[in-house]
Amino acid sequence: MSGLIIFAYSYLAVGLIYALWIWLFAGATFLSIPVNAVFGPIYILGVLLHFLTWRKKTIYRVFQGKKVVIFDLDGTVIDSQTSWNDAMENVKKRLGFVGLERNYPSGLNVSDKWEFLLRDYSGPVNVSVADLSKATNDEFLKIYTEVEARDGFWTLARYLKERGFKLALASNTERYVVDEVVKRLEAGPVFDLIIAGDEVKHHKPHPEMYRVAVKKLEVSPKDAVIFEDSLIGTQAAIASKIDTIVIWDEEISKVLYPRGAAFFFVVLCLLC
Repeated sequence: MSGLIIFAYSYLAVGLIYALWIWLFAGATFLSIPVNAVFGPIYILGVLLHFLTWRKKTIYRVFQGKKVVIFDLDGTVIDSQTSWNDAMENVKKRLGFVGLERNYPSGLNVSDKWEFLLRDYSGPVNVSVADLSKATNDEFLKIYTEVEARDGFWTLARYLKERGFKLALASNTERYVVDEVVKRLEAGPVFDLIIAGDEVKHHKPHPEMYRVAVKKLEVSPKDAVIFEDSLIGTQAAIASKIDTIVIWDEEISKVLYPRGAAFFFVVLCLLC
């Protein structure tokens, strides 16, 4: 039997199995069996090739020609949102604020969160936003003691460092809080640059923080990639004209993110 005949029989056998599977388990009609038997193996081959090449192409597209990768901290490198929410609630209860609902967007600097909350508050406010921010930051550090990186961060960071990338951290959070979190995470040696919310004039969603980062690292925006998670942070990243990747929490609809974000990943497991 020639090789061509063997191939034909094998092709039809695979096609028939695929067609029967689709008919029995995917709700296809009986009349679809001949079509699926003929074209099924081609479809299977296409899916297999896509599966085998997807990771390589994604990594290539993300990092090709880049020199710097900038990470947001809260929600991107670490999953700290619950602790931040608890810190805000604890300070509100301690100071007797009544009727202040947590309706601010995630990703804001703590002082911006308080200004957002107090904007329509009709009760007495006998403490400054600066003091409220300090109390919340201190409460967060008190609560958030078990600091762990999100899945995939260490693998990705090692991959990038081994290939000569410079890594930066750009967070809306105050510097002393960022430094303490990075210390607890034992990630200090990973970052070539850290920029915090109290080191720039404008917080995210303003792009200043990211513009300062590439300037200090002496690269152009086209040489960098940003990892963000929040709408606020993504707005800042896109406005900075730097390629942006969103670490998506699956809670906010993708359509709400600004146009221009390159990819959406649930975690940082690009290479896991």
